[in-house]
Amino acid sequence: MYLKSRSVLGLLVLGLFCLWLVGCGSDTAIPTTTTGTISGVAAAGAPIVGTVTIKDSNGTGIEKTERIAADGKYTIDVYGLTPPFALRADGLVGRKEFHLYSIATAADVNGNINITPFTDLVVANIAGQSAANYYDSSGFSTLTPTALNAAQTALQTKLQPILSAVGLSGSVDLLRTRFNTDHTGLDAVLDLVKVAVDPATATATITNIVNRETVTNKFAAKTYSNTFTSSGAISQAVADIQAIINQQNQYVSLFATDLPTPTDPRLLALFDSETFLDKGRELTVYLSEITAQDGMVGAAFANMVIDSIDPNAGTAMVEFMPIRKGGRIDQDNPKRFVKKNGVWLAQGDGWIVRAEISARADYNPYGSPVFKTGLYFDIWANQPGNANVFSAVVTGPGLPASGVAIDWWRFGDYGGYFHEFDNDVDIAAIPDNATYAISLYDYGNNLLATYTQTLPKRPPKFGELSAASFPKFSEKFLGALLTFTGGDMQVSWTLPEGIYSYGIEFYLYGDPISNYAYTWKTVGGSDLSTTLTIQPVTSSGTTFAPKYPRLSIYTKDIYGRWFVVIS
Repeated sequence: MYLKSRSVLGLLVLGLFCLWLVGCGSDTAIPTTTTGTISGVAAAGAPIVGTVTIKDSNGTGIEKTERIAADGKYTIDVYGLTPPFALRADGLVGRKEFHLYSIATAADVNGNINITPFTDLVVANIAGQSAANYYDSSGFSTLTPTALNAAQTALQTKLQPILSAVGLSGSVDLLRTRFNTDHTGLDAVLDLVKVAVDPATATATITNIVNRETVTNKFAAKTYSNTFTSSGAISQAVADIQAIINQQNQYVSLFATDLPTPTDPRLLALFDSETFLDKGRELTVYLSEITAQDGMVGAAFANMVIDSIDPNAGTAMVEFMPIRKGGRIDQDNPKRFVKKNGVWLAQGDGWIVRAEISARADYNPYGSPVFKTGLYFDIWANQPGNANVFSAVVTGPGLPASGVAIDWWRFGDYGGYFHEFDNDVDIAAIPDNATYAISLYDYGNNLLATYTQTLPKRPPKFGELSAASFPKFSEKFLGALLTFTGGDMQVSWTLPEGIYSYGIEFYLYGDPISNYAYTWKTVGGSDLSTTLTIQPVTSSGTTFAPKYPRLSIYTKDIYGRWFVVIS
């Protein structure tokens, strides 16, 4: 009896163990709830700034969400969830929004599962449809190890020449291999290989940015056409990327604890003075401005994305996410680099103006309307490199077919325009990662240049906005503001989840309002208070009696969308 009982108990334990391993060799996944975590890296040529969501195979599709760390790593608790699992990473890389998918079995619990453009392709080829549709339909509940291995092997075969060039085995596990977002190993492959998915045709185009070779993947047929070839240029590109990183590290080190002088030889050695142009600024002007900004002390240039690199020509286009003092995240245009005498040098963005297109929402609790939402065009034409610029026309999704014309900077150096929407239908029609063109004209209406810029995320719809979407000034501060007559003023506020502080704007008006004083202060991303100093004195030196204070706080989300409160 004892032996028989032990045999029964052993079979029971073995059976439970088989459930854990998804069928003990069978292709039939038997769901069971579990405990533990799944960890990995969410990246697409740089860490994804955003969140990871896991969805289980339970009939209701339970989901859990966690934030991705600055280095792209995540850990998510799967306690009580039913395997297999689907995972989705949502967020920003460079100036582009990403939604990438991955997959995990019960055997992956307490292991590593990456979320990258490669895992997204694996999921799509298991599903025979876009990974997004597969996730939404919960079709992954019938995932089998055989299907997973077949989809991964097919992709590994196509990537083999590039994997080998960076020193990886052609059979490297794209889902489970641990890696760091340091532009080596698997991360180097993500630098060099870009994936573009067309949901309408369920097709992906995979591009080697070094030699522009492409492979086409049709999800429904689960087939790849064309092949990548081996090339010494790929290995050289990896070395060049590391050299550009080293160049940027040298740049950042000069601002680590203090501001360098604009003539510091160590600083000048990092730039190509012959070709440098950034937002209309030649190198001397650029360095004079950048070395005068206190917010540059301790700044970093994180999440480098390689848009293009040509080792033979010695040229590259690179995106950075500047992180300023206090954790404030900025967005910037891609930067050009050139290799001269074996050294990579920065050339700036090459634009003859500073031009930024951003989504924006305003909240004025005392105004009408209370909420405004739309696109903001911020254009400066005040540098020697763009003296002939007179007007601009912006075209793209959500705008009139003829575009939006901006031509009033003839009265000054600054041109800005808030293109407001009046309904949610028009806003919803703007896709994520929408491309806008900025065409610049001279006084004779001759075209000078056309630039494009990507808007990662559309403006918020009216139905998505409420007072809780915006920062909130403290009641104590608002009370003090009503009686403020000049001097120092302590400003304090709170932030909604996912919103970062940027700056405070203060107008102090007299009567008439043509008498006013103005100040602006940039703050850190996590700051919740600051001190402003302003006196009731106009720019021409006239003292006036203050009557109407007006203070605005500017904040952003990770996609660069402005959320502005006007008091």
